[in-house]
Amino acid sequence: MIKIVGTYNIPEKEALSARVTQLEEELQCRQLQMEALQAQHKHAEDRIKGLMEEANRLRSERTRMVTELNTKLREKDEQIATLTEENDSANEVIDRNEEARKALEWVLQAFKFPADVNALSS
Repeated sequence: MIKIVGTYNIPEKEALSARVTQLEEELQCRQLQMEALQAQHKHAEDRIKGLMEEANRLRSERTRMVTELNTKLREKDEQIATLTEENDSANEVIDRNEEARKALEWVLQAFKFPADVNALSS
């Protein structure tokens, strides 16, 4: 509180006193506003900190998931490579069998046996 000292006539002193009171009330109001803004600022900082922690957690989760998916993709690639090799081998066997069948048909034709190789196996 501010005390007015000096020699003033009563109306001047009352006017000054009223102005001092008004300024003190404005100051108190501004202090309350400042405290409210500081509380909002603190809340905003806490919220930002929480969001950053969540973002970091999500980044870690994404990295883990990408690593898992890459591992699964490598495993699938290996399976595909194995199946491709097996398929190529099976195709080679089929080709050799087809060549053998044709050769057998030629031999049977040469000796005048029926040309239907399937009939011989039954």
